[in-house]
Amino acid sequence: MKINIIDDICGKGKTNYVINEMQEGIVQGKQYIYVTPFLDEINERILKEIPEMVTPKKIATKMSSLIQLLEEGENIATTHTLFKMLNKDVIEILKNNNYILIIDETLDVIEQVGVTSRDLDTIINTFADVDINNKLTWKDKDYKGKFESYKELADTDNLYLYRDKDGNEVTLFWQFPHQIFSAFKETWILTYMFDCQLFAMYLKSYGYTYNKYSLDNKSKLTNYTFNRLDKSLFNILQGDNYNAFGNRRSALSKAWLQRKENGESIATNAEIARKKMYGLCRNGCKAWNIKQIKAKDMIWTTYKDVLLKGLETGIYLPSYRSSWLALNSRATNDYQDRHYILYGCNLFFNPLMKQHFQQQNIEVDEDSWALSMLVQFVCRSAMRKGEKVYLYIPSLRMREMFMDYLGM
Repeated sequence: MKINIIDDICGKGKTNYVINEMQEGIVQGKQYIYVTPFLDEINERILKEIPEMVTPKKIATKMSSLIQLLEEGENIATTHTLFKMLNKDVIEILKNNNYILIIDETLDVIEQVGVTSRDLDTIINTFADVDINNKLTWKDKDYKGKFESYKELADTDNLYLYRDKDGNEVTLFWQFPHQIFSAFKETWILTYMFDCQLFAMYLKSYGYTYNKYSLDNKSKLTNYTFNRLDKSLFNILQGDNYNAFGNRRSALSKAWLQRKENGESIATNAEIARKKMYGLCRNGCKAWNIKQIKAKDMIWTTYKDVLLKGLETGIYLPSYRSSWLALNSRATNDYQDRHYILYGCNLFFNPLMKQHFQQQNIEVDEDSWALSMLVQFVCRSAMRKGEKVYLYIPSLRMREMFMDYLGM
C-alpha cells in the first residue's frame, strides 16, 4: 500500500494528469475510485472524459449503490461526502478488487461533534461503551431518541471520545476509519501544501508515511518542489484606512468577531468588519483605482455562523450575498472569472483537535495551516487563469503571512 501526494499549486494541471493516468490505466485493466468535492465535477468532466467510470445512483440509498458498484468491481467516481460514509465493512471488498484511490483535494477526516457536557456525560454513562482506544459502541441497537444522530456515527465505528491530558472527558470526534487506506493498492492525493493540513496530521497519527511529487512544465510527474503562486498576480490592499481594526493578532478570528471591543455600544466587531467590506464594495478605493466592486466580479468570505448573525441585524452585504463563498471551499472553478477577493476572517486551528494531535507528538503548525486555507480560497479566483486579482485581507496576521509566502 502506497500513499502518494501530488503537491503543487492550483491550476498546475493535477486533475488533468490523473485523468490521463486513469484513461490509460483502465485500458490496462486497472481499477480506480476517484473522489472529488463536487458532483458537478463528476457529471460535467470525469464521466465525459472517462466514460468507463460510473457514479452511485440513488436506488435505495447512494451508499448501498456505492457498495454494489464496489462489489461489481466498477471504476467509480464519487464525492467526498459519500466516500466519507464508508466504514470498515467494505475493506475486504476493496482488497478483492485491488483498487487505486485518487482523492482530489484533501478529505476532512476528523471533525469535532457538537455535544454539551451534560449530554456527553449521559451518552458515556448510559447509552454507549467506550473501549481502550476511546471508540464508542452503542449499547441498544434499536435505540430511537434524542441521541440518535450520535448512535448513527457510533454504528459506523467512527465516533471517538476525546479526553484531555488529565483524563477528563471533553468532547466527541468523528474520524474516518484509517484502515480503509490499507485496502487500496495505491492512494493518490491531489492538493497543495499538504504537510500542514489536517489530513497529513491524521495519517501521521496512525503511522502512515507518504511520498510527495510535483508536476513539471510538461505536466509530468517529477520530484517534489515547493512551488509558490506568482506574486505579480496579486494587488493587496495596504494602509490603516481599511486595515487598522485588524491589527491585533486575534482580530477577525471567530471569537473576536462575536465580541464588542470596538468602543461602540451597539455594534459587534463583526458588524464593523462587514461595514468596512461593504464600504469597499460600494465606494471603491483610490489604491485600486476603482469606484465600485460589482458582485459578479468578486468573492468574499467570513465564518458562516457570523455571517448568519449579520442577517438578523441587517448589517451585512445584501447585494453581494451571491458572491459569498465558504472559507473552506476547494477545487471549484465556478469563480475563476472573479478579480476581487475580500477575506474577512483570521483562522486558528481547533484547540481541542490541536491538543489531540499534540498528545500523540504530532506537530501542528497553526500558521502554516491557516496560510494553506487562505491560499486555497484565493485560488478560486481569476488568478487560476493568470489574471491579476485584488485582495482585501484586513487581518494583519493573515495578510503578513500571505505576503511573506509570496516574497513581497
